[in-house]
Amino acid sequence: MTAESARLKLHRMGWWLAPPRCPLCGRPVLPRQLCADCAPLLKRLELGQRPSPPEGVDRLYCGWRYRDPVQAAILRMKFGHRPALGENLVLALFSRQDFYTFAAEFDIIIPIPSTAKERRGRGYDVPRLLGRGIWAACGLPLAPADTLQKIRETRRQVDLDGEQRRANLRGAYGVQRAQLVEGKAVLLVDDVTTTGSTLTEAARALRQAGARYVGAVTLATA
Repeated sequence: MTAESARLKLHRMGWWLAPPRCPLCGRPVLPRQLCADCAPLLKRLELGQRPSPPEGVDRLYCGWRYRDPVQAAILRMKFGHRPALGENLVLALFSRQDFYTFAAEFDIIIPIPSTAKERRGRGYDVPRLLGRGIWAACGLPLAPADTLQKIRETRRQVDLDGEQRRANLRGAYGVQRAQLVEGKAVLLVDDVTTTGSTLTEAARALRQAGARYVGAVTLATA
């Protein structure tokens, strides 16, 4: 058994000691299963068809529309000091067979980098929490945190319109470990996508580093 597989096995054993919880009501659930009471609420927010991927991204999977109660759960995860919600939301995605099939297309997970200010303010890195949840659920390798980095400061995306978002992020990302992405199918991970600008610029950096295929998954689309 490799060190990586041992870490994965240990992580999954932890589910039996501290079971995953429904991301909406907080009741304990079995891994990769939905709470019977909240499943209809989640299913109503599923997308009828997969959204078109943004420029530079080959495939995009968005879990839900960014509406309550999913929106409230994401906001609690990001701003309510509830990091465990990250893995619980990802495990809810893995209750769907089509997401298993989607994730199986990739060789490595690379979360969108958070800013240092965001990490200090929250005490954790939201996209990396989500990437770790995917690793735990299906065993897809999670790249080291410094593989994809933000190489210049940008303004807050939430304050900008579509064109401003694209300009704000142009050239903002760089790959520090090109050997990990060269020739690989890379899965980008983020919490919410709006215009797709973040995913486009991250994908651009990965392709320049030699990635052969770039997909992305987000919990929700706004």
